Amino acid sequence: MSEEEIEKWSREGRSKDLHMSPSCSSFEVLDPHDPVISRLATQLFRKTNDYLQSEMASGQVTIELFDNQMIKPLLLQIDQIDAQVSRFEVNAYRLDAYTKQLKAAFKELEEK
Repeated sequence: MSEEEIEKWSREGRSKDLHMSPSCSSFEVLDPHDPVISRLATQLFRKTNDYLQSEMASGQVTIELFDNQMIKPLLLQIDQIDAQVSRFEVNAYRLDAYTKQLKAAFKELEEK
């Protein structure tokens, strides 16, 4: 490429850049736009937002349901362990009372 072509090419590029909007979209602020397209675009964005929100909510519900299904067996095990501990506690008190009776009976036999 010659220097003239490069200079011409860079001038054309700069002139195109001047017409771009600050948001770098194809929508030009000064160009008249169709209000129907604007309304349809707004509806599209709202419906897309609603769809994405519902997808996120259903995903959250699915995760909560899965967590609950995983937790239920663990909670049942905790309840079973608690019941076993209660039975052991009752048996420990019985055993303690029985050993006290044996101790008292042994002391009586020693004294005789």
